[in-house]
Amino acid sequence: MAEPVNVTVSDPETGEELESRIVDNDFMVICAGDRYIDGVQAYGNGTQVLTVKRRPATAGENR
Repeated sequence: MAEPVNVTVSDPETGEELESRIVDNDFMVICAGDRYIDGVQAYGNGTQVLTVKRRPATAGENR
């Protein structure tokens, strides 16, 4: 089995650490910007399928 990992999220402009977690025998999904998890399907065999979507642009917003 793999060793635990430390996941740290920081502000790219300031370097400030926003959150830090040790992940052991698990997974983590990080969404940034306009991405979000829309759905999760979990199956009896342990498989999980996550659907990630992009939020629609608001009026006048360029992407």
